[in-house]
Amino acid sequence: MILFKEFGNFAICLLSGVFLGIIGIYKSGSNVSSLILYLYSLIVGYGIMEGIYHATLWNGFGRIGETILKFQQSLIIVFLANTAGFSQFYGHHCIFITTILIAGMYPMVTVVLSSAYRNEWIGWLTFDVLWFFILSICLEIWKDKDSYKFDQIDAFLQMWYATGYVVIAYVLWWIDTFHCTYVLAHLYLHGIWHLLIALAYFYLTTLISCLTARYEVPDFDVSKVPVTSTV
Repeated sequence: MILFKEFGNFAICLLSGVFLGIIGIYKSGSNVSSLILYLYSLIVGYGIMEGIYHATLWNGFGRIGETILKFQQSLIIVFLANTAGFSQFYGHHCIFITTILIAGMYPMVTVVLSSAYRNEWIGWLTFDVLWFFILSICLEIWKDKDSYKFDQIDAFLQMWYATGYVVIAYVLWWIDTFHCTYVLAHLYLHGIWHLLIALAYFYLTTLISCLTARYEVPDFDVSKVPVTSTV
């Protein structure tokens, strides 16, 4: 008989991650590149690893989930930066290349530092700060949204869905971390935090899918992008 340490958090993490990832993969089909499907699959992996961690409280699974979380965040930064035209910023590639270097190294470096030291603030502080970088890129894309000529879908709303979910996630994290009571402990706010972060990744991946599909699929028809409605 399997004894679940935190059954509520386990169920939320597993079901939300697997559901959102598979929905993204299934609805995208052949309309997007394998790289977009890979981003959706990372959501599945994140949900499974965090679900197993909360079921067993074995730290190894938690570290794997953390690595997937940060790795996907770094990929989203690279994709959004490229979509926003940072690769041609003022005719130079310096900013874009620097972004790729930082995003490529940061997940592994911060996970190792968090594992090497008892205090994990280094890794999570970097994760938190990079959300502001993602938001700044999204604002650049929003300002130039007319240049994408999307007349038939609300692709750009995906970034605001993601932003809203991240904000709510951090509010719940703050309550769960600093103001947790016996009643709040049974609301599984930590599991809901995982759910909201997975939703944010889902919508950011959907945004990237919409903005890059025309370059990845030669006969791309923007009206047929499948994953544009709210979950």
